[in-house]
Amino acid sequence: MRCEWDDKKNMANWAKHGLSFQEADDFDWATAMLEVDERHDYGEQRQTALGYIRGRLMKLVFTHRDDTVRLISLRKANDRERAAYEKNQKA
Repeated sequence: MRCEWDDKKNMANWAKHGLSFQEADDFDWATAMLEVDERHDYGEQRQTALGYIRGRLMKLVFTHRDDTVRLISLRKANDRERAAYEKNQKA
């Protein structure tokens, strides 16, 4: 999948989570768990994805813009998210 991002948002993500959006190039979409993020009205449909990047389970927040994935956030999955991912994979 083709990904894009705002450079300032990428720098903020690096400062907060120690991860660059460029790492999403290695995101395993084939085994990812996807959900629509309906917690707030963002003015666009946002989705979350739990999936692996080089053996680490990560949470990716994104939206679709035409045929491109626009990255919003990337961080290591927490314990609750890890449990949900593992449960989903067993289903």
